[in-house]
Amino acid sequence: MQYVAPWFTQLGSLDALEVHVFYLWDFGVVQTKDPGFGITLEWDIPLLEGYSHSFVQNLSADPGNHHFNGYINPTLAKEVAAWKPDVILLMNYAFRTYFRFLLDPRIWPIPIIFRGDSHDVGRRGGFKTKLTRMMRRIIFSRFALFLDVGKNNRDYLLASAVSPSKMIRAPHAIDNQRFQEAKERAEQEGILLRRRLGVAEDDVLICFVGKLIPIKRPFDLLEAFTTLPDNRLRKAKLLFVGEGGLKNSLRTASQPLDSVLFLDFQNQSNLPGVYAASDLIVLPSQSETWGLVINEAMNLSCPAVVSDHVGCAPDLVIPDFTGWVYPTGSVAQLRDSLAQAIGNPAKLKWMGQNAAELIQDFSFQALTSAMLTAVDRVTRRSGDYPPSNREKSPRIAA
Repeated sequence: MQYVAPWFTQLGSLDALEVHVFYLWDFGVVQTKDPGFGITLEWDIPLLEGYSHSFVQNLSADPGNHHFNGYINPTLAKEVAAWKPDVILLMNYAFRTYFRFLLDPRIWPIPIIFRGDSHDVGRRGGFKTKLTRMMRRIIFSRFALFLDVGKNNRDYLLASAVSPSKMIRAPHAIDNQRFQEAKERAEQEGILLRRRLGVAEDDVLICFVGKLIPIKRPFDLLEAFTTLPDNRLRKAKLLFVGEGGLKNSLRTASQPLDSVLFLDFQNQSNLPGVYAASDLIVLPSQSETWGLVINEAMNLSCPAVVSDHVGCAPDLVIPDFTGWVYPTGSVAQLRDSLAQAIGNPAKLKWMGQNAAELIQDFSFQALTSAMLTAVDRVTRRSGDYPPSNREKSPRIAA
């Protein structure tokens, strides 16, 4: 929600659309325990300002994205139909609520635009994969258009029998404006954070930001870092930022080294300072639909090292230009990437500048433009937005 809500605020400011967001859970709006972080949190940026919204009652005993029954919202179709939208924007389908929603005849006449970020990278073949792909083809045939967020997502849609004519490129984005506006303050906060952590001015600070859980493979990063040659290890520090079930194990495993540092979970308003303090961000995940922390870090001129199972890899991490991509699970090749970064600080800074320029194309403005094009197509409207001589703007239920 912390990523998509600012986009809804932008959509809500447009005369071209009338938007209402139906939330299936209030996580992040009120204090709620996150099963991945293992802590109770509430996002510290405005999430509900500037657009119409409501919360649909969720009857799940264990709400969340971590299992099929995490969303049980039996009144969703009734509430959406009562609002009488011209178009529905759907951003998921793999939960119980969505299956029930798509099967409800009150929704059938309304065109649906789908925007997700799934991909097939790293998935094994076999009967289960074939069955899943067949089910996707059936479900996706219901959608009028698709907003594809990047190369891996587009390949996923093509493998699900989606015609290229039904796809509109809509690059995955965060609120770049918020990070850019915070840049000057973040740079000062970054300097103070490095001092507080004992990171020298000429040290290369390598950062991991996220949940310290097995699927993120933080131990790959720890092993790659701690087995660097001594001439590289003396010039670098590794910082883990976040919470999760592996945190204590990581601390224990890194105790012999004072160059491995830890920072507790940082809320949204603190993250720009973390990225400004860092010289390199690493995301070694076994599975990652996109990896929006890379978008965040690149806004603060921070290049990246990611595994090839991270969804954003082919779009954002251009080898030797904005970062490095290595085979998932290969500690040796991750170590080589870290060694290259530490050994050439001037190149690392140049790559950070390239990253900051590249990420400007992955913006809410580009996403909104794609959304307007999609709405125009599915409502059979023509001409430029905002409409000048139409009775009303199209109503979008998200």
